[in-house]
Amino acid sequence: MSREQEKILEGIKSELSFGAAALWLIAATLLVFCFWGEPDIHGLLMKYLEVGIEEMNLWIEEEAPEIFAEPPIIELPPADTTYSARRITMRNMSFSMTTPQVLDETKDVTRRLGWADLEPGEHLMAIEKGQGLKKGEKVRRLKEIEIVSTRWEPLLDVTDEEVVREGFPGMSRIEFIKRFCRLNGCLSITPVNRIEFRYV
Repeated sequence: MSREQEKILEGIKSELSFGAAALWLIAATLLVFCFWGEPDIHGLLMKYLEVGIEEMNLWIEEEAPEIFAEPPIIELPPADTTYSARRITMRNMSFSMTTPQVLDETKDVTRRLGWADLEPGEHLMAIEKGQGLKKGEKVRRLKEIEIVSTRWEPLLDVTDEEVVREGFPGMSRIEFIKRFCRLNGCLSITPVNRIEFRYV
């Protein structure tokens, strides 16, 4: 054990000895008062407490005023201000393959392999793309959308009507399935998240 470690150990021992001695002194005092006729034990304890509070207040004023300083006053917005908490933490959803359909609002369903944590009522920002941006290129926002519903189903369950809602009115369901599998590296039996949304 090094010299410095020995000093630290001796300091800890001395602090523990002092604390134990103080506890024994308090316990002995209370026992003396209990057996030798001190009637006001509660009053004695209150005196100890008052002394402790006074010492704490003195320490706060002299040693740590910045710790117990009053918190800053936060100005609240006007009472008629309305905004959604969801919009403060709004996430982006990319529509790089269907940007025109989102802009003209002819697409209200999308199928994804992820987004399992989406909930109805959540607001998202539809963007053109969120990855593969060149240096200096910024995210292009398209539309704000609100999630209506989500459900997991095999990709092959898609119907011709659903393909239209996906934004491809001239495409058959077989063509849509092949295209989706090619772009996402999955199979027709792969479960996908069908996400229905509306434009805000």
